[in-house]
This record gives sequence, structure tokens and C-alpha cells, in this order.
Amino acid sequence: GVLLLATSTHADPLYEVKATFSASPGNSASGLVKLPDGQLYGIAPVGGEGGGGCVFKVDGATVTAVASFAEIGIAQSGYATIQRLQVHGSSIYGLISDNLSKSYLWSWSEADGLSLLTELDSMVIGYNPIQQVVVSADEATIYGACGSGTASSGGTIWKWTEVGGLEKMLEFDGVETTFSVSIAGIVGSTADTVYGITKRETLFDPDTFQPTGFGPARLWKWNEVDGLAVLGTVDITGLEPNGNLAVSPSGAVFGISLEE
Repeated sequence: GVLLLATSTHADPLYEVKATFSASPGNSASGLVKLPDGQLYGIAPVGGEGGGGCVFKVDGATVTAVASFAEIGIAQSGYATIQRLQVHGSSIYGLISDNLSKSYLWSWSEADGLSLLTELDSMVIGYNPIQQVVVSADEATIYGACGSGTASSGGTIWKWTEVGGLEKMLEFDGVETTFSVSIAGIVGSTADTVYGITKRETLFDPDTFQPTGFGPARLWKWNEVDGLAVLGTVDITGLEPNGNLAVSPSGAVFGISLEE
């Protein structure tokens, strides 16, 4: 793979190859993030000690593994999915899955190295973790989401603290919420608020219980003080939100939908 730098000051963006990914650390399985040292970092599902995946740094045209997931007991992360890493200060936070489909929450910094924070317990927080986490302002709490819950097919919001461990905060099960829909993606803001979007809701005939089509996706926000608030719906015929969201300083939420 290659790392491209795009220049958008022209009508047609210009692309420059900045670095290439060789057999180690291998192709990136995450979006790249920049730390205060000015360097770009990411994770790869191969490479590092034992070849089971690593955190890497891009320094000029050189890509170097700075930590191996084998260090924290994850011997093979070759099934890692594309994810978005979260940066807070000089630390990187993320999720990684092994070849047994177990998911782990981890952090890395140059000062502290790679740390395993917890294994995600699907019996506690739900199934199919969304590959994005939200770190609180004081770094004491990490929030995340699962595509489906422990009691329904609706998604969940969960949190982790070093003292309290994992806790399911809310399930979109049609009881705690007025709808039961899987979560497509989440993103954080500076106010310890989690923004998210559900997948499009499947509609059923009330008599035959056969699917008849799709309803809109729901854009929402949640925090521990105010709870859940539905901000609106996204109803573009034939398009499914892919879960990639961004929040501007003014609170505007941006997303992407893909053709079904």
C-alpha cells in the first residue's frame, strides 16, 4: 500500500506518494492520525513482533512499527477491520480484533507504550463492536457502541473506566428507546457527548410480518447527563449510512451514505 498526500488548493487535487507499506508493518488497517510530535501513526493487521499486527509511525518516507499487539497478548490480529483511531493528547486509543473474533480496547503513547485496557465482553455490552471509540476530556472514561445488543438486534452504547470496567449504558431495543435499530457509527465531541447514526430501519407489513422496505436512519446524540436525543432522520432513497461521521466545532454533524 501507499500513503498519499493530497493538495486541495487546485481544481483537480494533486497526489504525492509519501511512503509505501512493505511486508512489515503491512497495509494500514486504520485511518492515520497525527500526534503532537507531528508524526503520523496507524495500525496494521500484520507486522511487528510475531507478525500479528502493530502500531506504526510514518517518519518521512519510512514506515516503522513502534509496538506489537503480541506485547499485550494478542498473538494474531490479522483479521483486524478498518477503523478510526482516537487521539487524546499524546495517546492513541482504538479497538482490535484477533482471529478468534475477540475484540480488545487498547491505548498507546510513546511514554507508556502499548497497553491492553480490557477485552470487550459481548455478554455485557453487546455484539459487533463499532470500530470507533470516544475518549472523555479527562481520559478517565472511554465510550463505544455495538451494532447489536445483548437482548435485541438494536445497537448499544457502552463505557469503560479503570475502576468500574465495562458497562452497557443504553440499548436501542424498542423499550429503553422508541426504536430498535442497529448502530452504523459513532463520533465524539469536546463536550463528552457521543454522536451516532443508526442503520436504516427495516419496515414490516403488520399482517404478514414480511419486510416491505426501509425507513430512515436516525441521527442522535447521547451523554450521561442528558441521555439520548434524536437530532433528525436521514432518508435518502437507496443510500445506507456507512457510519463515518464528523462533528464541527459549531456542532454540525457530517456523514457519508453509500448506494445499497
